[in-house]
Amino acid sequence: MATAKETVSCGWEDSKPPDLGMLDGEVTGAGAADEVSRFYAKLARSSGWHALGQGGHVYDASKPDGTNCTWRLQVLSTAEGTYHVQIIYTPRDLRPTCL
Repeated sequence: MATAKETVSCGWEDSKPPDLGMLDGEVTGAGAADEVSRFYAKLARSSGWHALGQGGHVYDASKPDGTNCTWRLQVLSTAEGTYHVQIIYTPRDLRPTCL
C-alpha cells in the first residue's frame, strides 16, 4: 500500500454538514476484485466491522466508534488491479454535538 493521505474539514459550508475525515491509500497489484473483496471482508470481520451492501464498491463496511458516530471502510476499484482503501470517520472535535 502506498502512503495513506489524510484529509479533514471541520467547517460548515452553507447549510451542508461538515465533511468527515478520511484516510485514503492506494493499493496496486492486489488481484481481481472478488479476491480483494474476500480479503477485506475477512480482515474487517475479525476487527469488528459490519459489511454493508457492495453497491459500487469492491467492499463497504461500517463500525461504531463508541461515541454514537460510525466509521466507514470502503474499497474502490480505480483500474485493473488498483484500489483505493478509504476509512471515513468523524474527527474527534466534531463528535457528537455538531452532527
